Amino acid sequence: MEVQRTFIQQTLRSQLENRQAAVSNWIQEHAGRHRDRMIQLQCLYLERIKDSLIPQVKELLEHRIEALKTRESDHDNSQGAA
Repeated sequence: MEVQRTFIQQTLRSQLENRQAAVSNWIQEHAGRHRDRMIQLQCLYLERIKDSLIPQVKELLEHRIEALKTRESDHDNSQGAA
């Protein structure tokens, strides 16, 4: 009886490990394809909107740089006053 029980447990454990490996491989394969496709679509979309997007990004960066310069200037002024 003990031998049968051990055999059954090993078989079930092996099947579970095989199933987990198969599921993992399937997910990796299909997730990789999906990820690659989504990246391609995002690149195509960005290519389409780049003419309107780039000026907006430049403007945001300029505002951020100005804000940092102002903050740095304010910090330097407060340090000099102390």
